Amino acid sequence: MTDVLKVFGSSKDGWALAFWFASVNSYLGGARPLDVLQSHPKRVIEAAEAEVEGVAHG
Repeated sequence: MTDVLKVFGSSKDGWALAFWFASVNSYLGGARPLDVLQSHPKRVIEAAEAEVEGVAHG
């Protein structure tokens, strides 16, 4: 959890973080970060990094 919060830094407030953790995430195959945090923490960190980086169009 701490590592995920470090990725977001101050970019999201408490409510935005709660929403992110409780929402389905396409980077996690449609799973919610809170559901896979314990079993696959690295994947959740990577999903958080993707969220912070934003969408890249090529």
